[in-house]
Amino acid sequence: MYWPVCLNPKLKPKGSEVSEDRKTFTSSKGYRTCAASHGVRCGAFYYEITIAYLGESGHARVGWKSKKGEANAPVGFDKFGYGYRDVGGEKVHESTLAPYGEPFKEGDVIGCYIFVEEMKMKSLKKEESGDAPEPANASFVAFSRNGTFQGKAYVGLNDDDGAYFPAGSLFTAPDVEPAKLVFNFGPDFQHPPDAEAWDVPAPRPMSDLDPPRPTPEIKLEPSPEETAVIVEAPNAEEETHAATST
Repeated sequence: MYWPVCLNPKLKPKGSEVSEDRKTFTSSKGYRTCAASHGVRCGAFYYEITIAYLGESGHARVGWKSKKGEANAPVGFDKFGYGYRDVGGEKVHESTLAPYGEPFKEGDVIGCYIFVEEMKMKSLKKEESGDAPEPANASFVAFSRNGTFQGKAYVGLNDDDGAYFPAGSLFTAPDVEPAKLVFNFGPDFQHPPDAEAWDVPAPRPMSDLDPPRPTPEIKLEPSPEETAVIVEAPNAEEETHAATST
């Protein structure tokens, strides 16, 4: 079955669910994190998360993480992820909170931006000169809330396994309605990024990473001439057999 960029149900932890269309993430436990099927290795990309439901006890964090990021903890819990927190609007990395942007709540739409610098040529030049390759210091993540840019959250991303995946985290108290996030990987967004106003490289939607659709098998219908041959051939054989027998 063909799937475009979507949430990866194989990466969801226990106590959480991914919808049939793989766009909605729900959780009824402590912090749980779900990530997308495709990650960013190079370039500027963007996606949106709608904070669909939190209820009285729910909380959310959104952002980007590598495959090594912990799924049974919020994004930004370890060195493999960068998050934006609902309470207080702080940014989070390695479980360290720092002032960042506006708090967000149920009903808000959070835009998640990433720029990953191309490292191959720079690393090659460093290797040729005998120096160790440097991290991608120009790489960064940024966020918007309902279309309002919150600024760059982190600059100089860890270059561990070379790819960062859209990720969202939910916390919910037991025995209440599960909290819910809805992911939008593009190309149509509620709040399209304004690269010029934000002073960032123009991003592509995550949907640009959709794998190519498989070519459908084409069954050709026989031409009228072929159909006539198929229909008339048995009659011709019968006539030949009759002429030989007489």
